[in-house]
Amino acid sequence: MILRLLITLLICCTTTTSLQAGIWDRIKSVFVANEEHEPATIKVLVLHDVPYVDLEVKGTYNLYDPYKNQRVATRFVSKGARIQALSQGLKWGEEFPGVYQLVVVPDHRDVLVSINGRDYRGKFYIYDIGGTLSIVNEIEIEDYLASTMPTKFNRPLNAEALAAAAITERTHSYHVSQYSENHYWDINANDVGYYGHCTENTDPLVVEALGSTRYMVMSKTGIYEGRVTPFPVHLVSGGNEGMYHGMQKVSIDDIEVMARQGDNAAQILSKSFPGSSIELTMNPKHNEEIAEVQITEYHHRSR
Repeated sequence: MILRLLITLLICCTTTTSLQAGIWDRIKSVFVANEEHEPATIKVLVLHDVPYVDLEVKGTYNLYDPYKNQRVATRFVSKGARIQALSQGLKWGEEFPGVYQLVVVPDHRDVLVSINGRDYRGKFYIYDIGGTLSIVNEIEIEDYLASTMPTKFNRPLNAEALAAAAITERTHSYHVSQYSENHYWDINANDVGYYGHCTENTDPLVVEALGSTRYMVMSKTGIYEGRVTPFPVHLVSGGNEGMYHGMQKVSIDDIEVMARQGDNAAQILSKSFPGSSIELTMNPKHNEEIAEVQITEYHHRSR
């Protein structure tokens, strides 16, 4: 019944054909293919070629050997100890003979993992590479953005500029995670200013911008069979223009100028990346209708 009402409303509304098509794609994605998806993640190289790491898991967790695709252990209490590579396998308090890779999987997102005294969310991969350790954090992209975006701004930005920046950064993160050439990690923490779960550095304006644009990315191909294909973009800040060859770029300064001139986030992105559209990467589990209104509003605002 609700679907019929929406179709009738779509036929009767006075929007353009292209906008109607965009709304129809989203109606189908909500009511026809309403599947629950796991949040998208990105793998960040936190430490590389180190002799040992002080690793603490602050809650219940599981340990897996990714090479053998086996669960190694289940722990119902916190654990903290130094982990290092031995000739016969990894040692983290106890020894794991014949195990040279470990994945630490917290039971839920509130279980933090501490690496050398710094807290992180998400899974951790520990690799023994020639007797030294490489540590990779697999984290939900929304949490990753909440940690990295505040480090890019050396001054406050208004809400529309921050919203445009959030969508740009999310598009970049999705593209990097989907098309990484490295099987083990997608990006280096040192290159992006990723310092883990730092509550004291949380910027409430950034959090608000991420929340208001949640799951939104830019695409030039739209949605095909329920999948969004983000294109390579980068938000330029702090003189890092040369780091991302082959990507379309927009600077924080340019975003701020357009916002001060009265452009909203959708207009800023439309001018910065002609031919792109804002798409939802997934349907939030409990707020599909809200997300539908949200994305449609952004399309209206871009006109």
